[in-house]
Amino acid sequence: MDVYGRRAEALFREKMVDYDVLVNCIMWDTTRTDRIIYREDLKRLKKGAMIIDVSCDPELEIETSIPTTIDNPVYTVDGVVHYAVDNTPAMFPHTITKVLSTGFAPMLDELLEGRISEMVQNAIVIEKGIIKDQRITEFRQARGLTV
Repeated sequence: MDVYGRRAEALFREKMVDYDVLVNCIMWDTTRTDRIIYREDLKRLKKGAMIIDVSCDPELEIETSIPTTIDNPVYTVDGVVHYAVDNTPAMFPHTITKVLSTGFAPMLDELLEGRISEMVQNAIVIEKGIIKDQRITEFRQARGLTV
């Protein structure tokens, strides 16, 4: 398993053809007009590849993602299976806890000591119940969702 952060998008785009399964968990900047995976990229993926899009945002980071439900979770586009059920990690609490803990553990001492790294500070989008990142509000309002 490999994890690509925001600064490694170009590397991901180059290496995505090496994987059988791609998992998207990106909180995409809704003001961006580019994508991480375009429809034409599907032709480059391995035969029978699967995209699991747990951050399924229509018309954003993965061009071919359309939200699905647990009752009807998959569809295929150009031979690539898509699974786009929001909040899927909640269905696998033990596995996701292990994966997230491995990535989070190195930051724990800093947080316990009250030191918040720039990366963590930049990742805070809601604080004390207040939406700090107005792009979230704008995105939800544009789609007629409650804020």
